[in-house]
Amino acid sequence: MKSMIIPKEIRKPVQKYLALVDRNLPEMIVAFYIVGSVALGDYQEGLSDIDFVAVCDRPFSADELDKTDGLHQTLAEEFVKPDFDGVYVLRDQLRNVPDGT
Repeated sequence: MKSMIIPKEIRKPVQKYLALVDRNLPEMIVAFYIVGSVALGDYQEGLSDIDFVAVCDRPFSADELDKTDGLHQTLAEEFVKPDFDGVYVLRDQLRNVPDGT
């Protein structure tokens, strides 16, 4: 398998996001995955988003949801492009694989 090299232009937004999460939502995110075009080696500067999956151990409280909205707003103001777009899932949700029915 080919190793993934993270494009230079997404390193700062990802590092900023992780720093904001550590500061504002300590221990909330237990795993963070970059997916989509970056993971597939098809990232195109100026066109692609930074797609991610953030894994949490527990649901967000209302206050934590507000903080999450705030940190995404901070990212959008500081880094106009690329967009930072992702989903937050519970670790338990990853354990339950749909049976296809």
